[in-house]
Amino acid sequence: MKHTEPNFYKYVNAYILLGAGTILLLDEIADWGIMGKRPMLLLSFFAIWMGVVTLINLKKSTSQPAG
Repeated sequence: MKHTEPNFYKYVNAYILLGAGTILLLDEIADWGIMGKRPMLLLSFFAIWMGVVTLINLKKSTSQPAG
């Protein structure tokens, strides 16, 4: 996929949200294992959820015929 294709930057945004959410989740789990601090997973789950919702909406919008 080239950067000139439609919805390219929406896909980039969705995958950045998924990656950032995953990194936050792994960091909080590692911090819980090392420091014993109770993790607050809300932010990481929210980022992952927003990435998934964005991808679902993009798939629905591109699979429907135009007009």
